[in-house]
Amino acid sequence: MMTNNKHNVEKQRQLEDRLDEKLFEIMEMVSKPEKFGITLDGRVIDVYPHVFLDSLYCIKKVEYKPFKYLLEQELPQELFKRYEQLLKDTKQVNHKVYKDSTSRKNYVKVSPEMSQRIVELYQQGVTRQEICYEVGVSRSAVNSHIKKQLGSQKVKPPEHNEADIQDWAEFKELGFTFAEIAEGYDVTESTINYHTKRIGAKNKSAGRPSKYPPKMVDEWNTLKDSGAIGKVYNVPKGTIKHYVAKYRENRTINSKAQYKEVK
Repeated sequence: MMTNNKHNVEKQRQLEDRLDEKLFEIMEMVSKPEKFGITLDGRVIDVYPHVFLDSLYCIKKVEYKPFKYLLEQELPQELFKRYEQLLKDTKQVNHKVYKDSTSRKNYVKVSPEMSQRIVELYQQGVTRQEICYEVGVSRSAVNSHIKKQLGSQKVKPPEHNEADIQDWAEFKELGFTFAEIAEGYDVTESTINYHTKRIGAKNKSAGRPSKYPPKMVDEWNTLKDSGAIGKVYNVPKGTIKHYVAKYRENRTINSKAQYKEVK
């Protein structure tokens, strides 16, 4: 009986080792530097590696997309369990290191250079907890030096490139979620939400013409296969569906308005 248990434990350990090996291969691949891509209108954007796995969790293909690969959403269940365990183990180690580094016996005196570094990081939008890890001081020390140098002064949010904001609006129009866009540009979802709404209102008030003329969308509406249309017009399938749906919605609203006038 003891032999069987020992055999099962060893078998489970070997399975976990193989899964960990596959997981590390995936993590190594998706952590590679981004490349440059070109949008349909000729703008250069960053694209990130995405892996596609076979039934044995081996990488069979790598494609580049305009948002980062999210391990939490893309990993198969078995690999995701190992990923969760890895995060748990890492968190325990980091917690122990942080606890040791901020204890009274390991007290670190904050030099003028460290104090300046704390304020610089804070003004860049780094959280106070992250500053603790970066500078190697306690949370109370971070709070104290920020208050000492800035007082009640509010930190100005980081400025974003206007070209990036236009990309966000375009990706949102193509059906990408705020989370997907935010992950690709390393910003918060609320930032994406705010700027895409601002760009939408700005374009609306300026009467910005659509990238795709009404006549072209009218032609799309008469055809059924959006995939085939996309190949002919060199336009993504999602864009075809979006504009056709909007076209039909506007046509329905106009028909109702005309019916009311006649009545």
